[in-house]
Amino acid sequence: MNKFTVQKSFAISAGAGSGKTYTLSRRYVNALLGFDYFREDYANQSSFYETKKPARVDEIVTITYTEAAALEMRSRIFLLVSKIIHFDTLDQKDGDYGSISQANAHLDDDARQYVLQTLHSAYTQSTNAKISTIHAFCLETIKANADVARIDVKLDIITEDEKSALLKQIIFDTLNDPKNGDTVLDIASDISLYFLDALILKYVSSSKFRTDYDRFCQTSIDVATYQALIHELYSLPDSSDALIEVENDAIRRNHLERFIANFQTFQACAWKDVSQDKAPTLGAKSFPQTDAFVKACEKFVPIYSTIEPLLETRFFEKVARIQGLLHQIKARYDTSLHDIGKIDFDTIITKTWEIMPQVKKSYRYLMVDEFQDTNAMQFDIVKQAMDQDTNLFVVGDSKQSIYAFQGAQIEVFNQAIQDRALFSSMEPMSANHRSDGVVLDTVNEIFNSVLAAQTTLKRISQNYEACAQDLTVF
Repeated sequence: MNKFTVQKSFAISAGAGSGKTYTLSRRYVNALLGFDYFREDYANQSSFYETKKPARVDEIVTITYTEAAALEMRSRIFLLVSKIIHFDTLDQKDGDYGSISQANAHLDDDARQYVLQTLHSAYTQSTNAKISTIHAFCLETIKANADVARIDVKLDIITEDEKSALLKQIIFDTLNDPKNGDTVLDIASDISLYFLDALILKYVSSSKFRTDYDRFCQTSIDVATYQALIHELYSLPDSSDALIEVENDAIRRNHLERFIANFQTFQACAWKDVSQDKAPTLGAKSFPQTDAFVKACEKFVPIYSTIEPLLETRFFEKVARIQGLLHQIKARYDTSLHDIGKIDFDTIITKTWEIMPQVKKSYRYLMVDEFQDTNAMQFDIVKQAMDQDTNLFVVGDSKQSIYAFQGAQIEVFNQAIQDRALFSSMEPMSANHRSDGVVLDTVNEIFNSVLAAQTTLKRISQNYEACAQDLTVF
């Protein structure tokens, strides 16, 4: 597999320090040229020069996670382009000299001239290159299709400080509105205003969270599903060693079995409350396995307790009241943004998603870096930016997914890279070029134990487990 190829759409699962930027920059050059100028194995991999599919810089979309990463990517790509153009004067000690020299060695005079002319043209047009964050790409899409978006192209993005000040005022006005008095008092009796502020910020800033939260009601989850989730999220320790330890002690064995059964039926209680009779003593010295098991389980007693329908009804009534407040705050926030001529990042994403079906598609290549930090709506925007001839390439690493609090959905990455309708294959990049063996061994040992313990992560995708062949990803 040539990881630089532009002859097909594919995904790469690449660990930290494995050369993602190196790969992306060479693949970008190949996209400009429309054939595989860079290859990993020149003896066995073809360039397809005769059927090349070149692209202008404005026909190649490269999406990164941060503005700093976008600037770094742009710099690396066009520095590489410049080195190829001026290869005759390039220092042989330069890190890119060898790969460029090898690529040039497999060109005839006509192909060499084509490479120089095409890359020179691309270099002069580098300011038009679409190398940016998803938000910058979406904002440009909105402005280019203002008639479809029905939005003022002169809108500025609201800064975080402006947004914070605006929300504080809106929250104050909403919570102190006389018509909300009873609702606010009822909510405040159980929920701190600090927590409510965090909830409001999440609700206003994330369309996915709004959708999920608005759907949350008493009929959205049944008791069986709720209990299954509890078992999944709060796994009880294994009881086998404890049961073996007391197998010849009928009293303690019977008490332990009833203790476990109470958890399984969501009627959990402390060891001392299992029966009306006095609970048999344990102690870490006499019954180390059983004592440790019981203490570990007792931490989950409140979670595995009986579900009371009346309390559940009251809970969801409170959820509905909070939803009402959130709807008011979001409506006031949207109105305020319109009044001051601003737009926020969430609106940029949702508005782009709305208009993408009507946007003219003109991109030949789409490349997404740090794909593990993408969410479903953002990936849907990427897919809608494609036509039947668009080449799609993504690179990411599920073990580096740390932005769930900002809306990243690791399941999008894990499911997408297995989608053969989108990608012909998923290729691993596991060799680390950045850290020494001590660092790699330590990190892999940590992740191996962490991922093995996280049943919820394995439930999302089996490839989230650390396995023997994947121990060099860091």
